[in-house]
Amino acid sequence: MVEKVPSTSTMQMRGLVHLILGIIMVLLWSFYSSEWWSAVFGFLALYFLIQAILHGNVYSVYPFHPRK
Repeated sequence: MVEKVPSTSTMQMRGLVHLILGIIMVLLWSFYSSEWWSAVFGFLALYFLIQAILHGNVYSVYPFHPRK
């Protein structure tokens, strides 16, 4: 069974959205850094920034991307 690979533009758009969400989470985490519950923003920021890197660099995630 062949798995359908998402298009390059879709992956880059997901990367952009994750990057924006990651930056927002970093800003929220830095603003509320004195509160104990702000660690949630830190973990979410780390997750979204890692996802942005993976989705933004499409060819490192799917090195054998089929050509149409």
